[in-house]
Amino acid sequence: MKIKNLIVGIVATVGAAWLGACGTPTVHCLVVGSPSGSGYAYWMKYLNSDMSSACSGLEGEGIGFQVYNVPGSSDYSMAFRTDSIGLPIANGVSSTEIDAATAAGGCTGVAGCNSQENPTANGTVKMPSFPTNDVCEMSGFVAAEQHFDAVPPTLDDDGGVIDPGAPATTITFNFTKLRFATSTNAPGTVFDGEVDYTQDSCMFHYKVFGFWPQVACGVDADCNPAADPDAGYVVGSGINPSFQDATHPIKCNTDVGICELAYTSVDEVNAIKE
Repeated sequence: MKIKNLIVGIVATVGAAWLGACGTPTVHCLVVGSPSGSGYAYWMKYLNSDMSSACSGLEGEGIGFQVYNVPGSSDYSMAFRTDSIGLPIANGVSSTEIDAATAAGGCTGVAGCNSQENPTANGTVKMPSFPTNDVCEMSGFVAAEQHFDAVPPTLDDDGGVIDPGAPATTITFNFTKLRFATSTNAPGTVFDGEVDYTQDSCMFHYKVFGFWPQVACGVDADCNPAADPDAGYVVGSGINPSFQDATHPIKCNTDVGICELAYTSVDEVNAIKE
């Protein structure tokens, strides 16, 4: 793939971005934002995924964050939305099938088969203004929950099954730990954490690592931060070039079609020397 699908977010800063103290610059806590309608800015990889249960085999998904000022105060908090709870329908159902199911009276709610309960999770605690050891840690989120109505099967004129549809399902997603790297090398573009993921009666506790920008790919060359005009890449992937070295290559995860970093924590990223 020669043209990358680079999902670009808007950098949201808490406060004035940079301040000076006795001549030494001090960085505020930073998070790259992804406003509604602009797509998901980060790729989040599930590090301890396994196939032991229906909800434990997730490999990764897109996620967007947005810092906001808490009304009536000078405090800041943060909201997030993931692909699995933010997209209008789960289970790979196409828009054509959603339209057909809606026309047949099989769906309720305001957005096709999506009942729009609480797809966005908001923080309930104050976001720190300054990092500790180049890390900004947040906690106290209220879980995001999304209920998807059942989608009836699509049949042909003879009663044959064109598409089996999808059962009703409820997905709940909640960070129990979330840390952003906040340094000159990774200013709010890398995070790690732990997540409770529940689908119906199945719950799995994931460890996660995420980074910005999320870049679609087909081969490793699509992920190269450097341009290669001779090979047809007139621009680089947009990923920070310092995130790649001989022992930490940036490669395409062809199972999901997304570029991935060879790191698992913000501490590893903060240890990179520019």
